[in-house]
Amino acid sequence: MDFANLKKHIPTLISLWRGNGKKKELDKNEIKTLSASLLKLQRGLTGKRNLVGQSYMSDKNLFGAYLLYYFPISYLQIQSIIGSVQNEFEKIAEAKTEKIRILEIGSGPAPGTTAIIDRIRKLNENAKIEVVLLDSSKNALEVAKKVIQTDFENVSVKTHVTDLENEKILSKIGSGFSVILLSHVLNELWKNNGDKISLRLEFLSKAKNLLDSENALLILNEPALLESSRNLMKVRDAILKSEDFSNLDLISPCPHSLSKSCPALSSENQTCHAENFFDPIEPIKSLAHGAGLDRESVKMCFFVFKTDNKNAQSDEKNTSLTVVSEGMLNKSGRIRFMLCDGEKRFSLSAKKDDAHAKEIGFFKLHRYEKIKITHPEIREGNFGVAEETEIEII
Repeated sequence: MDFANLKKHIPTLISLWRGNGKKKELDKNEIKTLSASLLKLQRGLTGKRNLVGQSYMSDKNLFGAYLLYYFPISYLQIQSIIGSVQNEFEKIAEAKTEKIRILEIGSGPAPGTTAIIDRIRKLNENAKIEVVLLDSSKNALEVAKKVIQTDFENVSVKTHVTDLENEKILSKIGSGFSVILLSHVLNELWKNNGDKISLRLEFLSKAKNLLDSENALLILNEPALLESSRNLMKVRDAILKSEDFSNLDLISPCPHSLSKSCPALSSENQTCHAENFFDPIEPIKSLAHGAGLDRESVKMCFFVFKTDNKNAQSDEKNTSLTVVSEGMLNKSGRIRFMLCDGEKRFSLSAKKDDAHAKEIGFFKLHRYEKIKITHPEIREGNFGVAEETEIEII
């Protein structure tokens, strides 16, 4: 992960939480206060999730915990997602002569948009960018605007306080967006409605009409929790099966978009999510330690769709595989990883002390890594590492 740009935003976030313009590192008392708030916030956003959709943004210390812990984490999530579609992002950053338009729906203080702007500017430092942010929290939008205007030049920011479920705001903000992002927001919409998947699909149908007609990205990102990730996978399947979304292709993380039924949904308790390990920077490290949280990786469930990109990944069918689990030790002393070819899941395994498996990088595989396997051992419908097996990291 690239922490250089994220580190540039930390002093601004600290200053905005304090409200006094001071950007120096958090002191011990501040870390103690925010760690206690972080633990409360973390418990409210997982488990029974009683703080999801609630106005924790109006509580100074809960908001501070979000701003100085979850903002960086969300930033890194979007940075990782962008990295999975690097080539497409380069086209957006370099091909535009006019303003690049970004829409974030349910933005909060806009960590995702901040990550997107950083990546665009890294590819094209002179890019002119226009940002439109929608959220139900006026406080969060004010912070988002201050972060962007403080840390970037020549970025236009428009904000709209709105109830996404009830207002027809999408008809009022124009079109021609190069990127539309919904991060940690779909799971909050119609969450208690039995028809929530259909309602979310209808909402996304309106949103995708705002995309530019070519080389534009729709990014959907959700927490790596069982319910939220499976619901996002259901939305993914519904998009691929609907003629209304025929102008979109799924380009990440699935090997190809020809299968319209996610294999993970075939079993009740299966999920699918990315996990990227990292050494936490400050203040993530101190706040996590103070709250007693284990923070060694960034996890998320996401899908990226692209406009006017038909058959872009057809060459990957039956050749490119995605790693969809961590390494698991079974009773027979073999480490196995679950793989997905877009249509089914199966395992690739090796003895835990297999020298050849170590040599070809088997034990270092991680979730959402793209690989190709040649000459595997066939083991009752699954794969094993044999002496002639090779693994290519794509």
